[in-house]
Amino acid sequence: MIIAPITQSSLQMAARGGSPIPPFDPYWIATDGDDSTGDGSYALPWKTLAYAATQATVDGDIIHVKAGTYIETGQTVLAPGVSILGAGDTSIITTAAALDPIIVASCVALTNGNQSISYVKFDGDMTAISCLDVHRRTNFKIHHCTFVDFYYGAIEFFGGSSLEDIPATYATGNEIYSCTIDNCCERRDPGAFGAIRFGGQEGMLIHDNILTQTSRASTHNGNLLYMWGGTNKAFKFYNNTCTKPTTDGIISGNAGGWNFHIESGYSHGYEIYDNTFVGGVALNLAGGIQVKGDYDYSWWIHDNDFSITSQMTTSPTSGTHSPHACDYERTCEDVIFERNKVSNYPTSINLTLSANTYHYERLYFRYNIFQNVGYTDGGYAYGGLQFVGAVAATGDLCSDIFIYNNVFDANGARGFIMLQQPYNMDAIYIRNNIFTDAVTWGWMIAWDVVGLGPDVTGTLTGFYIDNNCMYNNANANAIYQRNGKAITITSQADNITTDPAFVTPGSDYHLQAGSGCINTGMHLSLTTDYDGVAVGNPPEIGAYEY
Repeated sequence: MIIAPITQSSLQMAARGGSPIPPFDPYWIATDGDDSTGDGSYALPWKTLAYAATQATVDGDIIHVKAGTYIETGQTVLAPGVSILGAGDTSIITTAAALDPIIVASCVALTNGNQSISYVKFDGDMTAISCLDVHRRTNFKIHHCTFVDFYYGAIEFFGGSSLEDIPATYATGNEIYSCTIDNCCERRDPGAFGAIRFGGQEGMLIHDNILTQTSRASTHNGNLLYMWGGTNKAFKFYNNTCTKPTTDGIISGNAGGWNFHIESGYSHGYEIYDNTFVGGVALNLAGGIQVKGDYDYSWWIHDNDFSITSQMTTSPTSGTHSPHACDYERTCEDVIFERNKVSNYPTSINLTLSANTYHYERLYFRYNIFQNVGYTDGGYAYGGLQFVGAVAATGDLCSDIFIYNNVFDANGARGFIMLQQPYNMDAIYIRNNIFTDAVTWGWMIAWDVVGLGPDVTGTLTGFYIDNNCMYNNANANAIYQRNGKAITITSQADNITTDPAFVTPGSDYHLQAGSGCINTGMHLSLTTDYDGVAVGNPPEIGAYEY
């Protein structure tokens, strides 16, 4: 196979989405150019991006950024249809001014941008507040760019007038891909924070990026993505590598003790897949109401790898939240969490309701692996799913929870499913799972009210616990009902307590020949296992077909 070399013409084609364009565009900037005497040609380029943007104003114009470092002192206002194309990380746009942002692409009404920014490195030098604002534009692509050291944020997309605005018509066709974004968000600022912020978008794509926020002092590492308060539809986030600190300290104000990768507002049809998340709380479903709207799900979270670098020995300082793969808050309906690997988290999924105006309904957890969960000292951590709530969250707020074909493997966890909630739970289906090595209380814990006030008095009814394997858990593999906490179990049949016979306990959860989990699961009309293998009838217990 012959691979064509990367040329300026091929970069031009990339900037226009692969469409052929003339090989000699008239607009160029160079470090030795001149805004006064230049004409924007390759031979007589201009010197600054800001000036070039006042001359390149026609749909299809491209501003070429030659290799070099450009210190911009004024804001660049980019017209619709005008693209920026550099030579890669050798084309560096920076500033010594507190610009907010360096580039603005804004329209009064929703406008077809039909433009891109590509192959440029943007360096905020911890002086610029932000890099790029795209407001009320569609079909705007940002790709093969690097963003480093912006104090407040790198990229902002608004479909309306603000992050919280719900526009009459959503912005469409916007995309961020193949970019590196590092050290671009401050957490202490009391406003909305995120290396990428967006709202009022439909079909937004963010993929194949490297997103990192680990280099600032504790309590200063902000979110990678922020959509709090805003509404978006059909957002897809895939093939990204995201890294945050394991924990990031406690501060006052609305930044609190949290340490998020993605913090979301109102969602409809989000798909999060094939990503790697390291550290912190990867997904925070809390900024609004999570409902499916016109889609098949509110969130479909699948085929991701969630981990913290190493298992925590004990709980962090009071007020500093433990890391989670996901944090569900407020109303969550039709959330699917499947075929994910979750490693080293004290508690993998935290579910907290703060008031009786919110609820959980139709939450699916299937074919996931929860590996090495808990604190290694056996402290208060519940390695799988933790259902808790504030005093005000009372009533029938939680129903139709489906926990199917997961592997829960503890290395210090007291249990895997914690029920310590003031609200009532009903129709809870726990089937075809493997629970191993819960160290203190048992694979599932039902918490009583004694000594804890009125906040854990919710009733537990309609539990279906069938065809699971509970092996080597505390309390002789039974449910731990603290002080006799009542559970109404509608069905409890065909569970086993034998060794599941993993290929490699602690790391490889495929089943060996002779495992009692083979062909002993309940048929649940699921189609593929953790590996994507077709599920038989009867299926296996656990995350893998044999």
